[in-house]
Amino acid sequence: MREMVDRFPDVMLIDATHGTNASKSKIFSFMVHDALGKGQFVQHAVLRNDRSSTLLTDIKEFKINSPAWTDFHCVVIDKDFTEMAVLEAAFPGVRDILFSST
Repeated sequence: MREMVDRFPDVMLIDATHGTNASKSKIFSFMVHDALGKGQFVQHAVLRNDRSSTLLTDIKEFKINSPAWTDFHCVVIDKDFTEMAVLEAAFPGVRDILFSST
């Protein structure tokens, strides 16, 4: 997974599911956009909640394991992502944070 971030550090996609599994846990997934335009998963986390502190902990782990995060130019999130301030603080060098409705 780290290799994928190293190879394709331009665009990161973040998807968060909200209670769609049997345990009602939140699943927070990081993906990178590969050379074929497909999202490739690079990290999944099962979270108890989607509070700012929990999301920051997950993002911190991602950054520790993927030093190429500093090369991201764009982050794409789903329309239900509620913690925009968390992303802005965690990825200060990112120029664009975009919403996807699909």
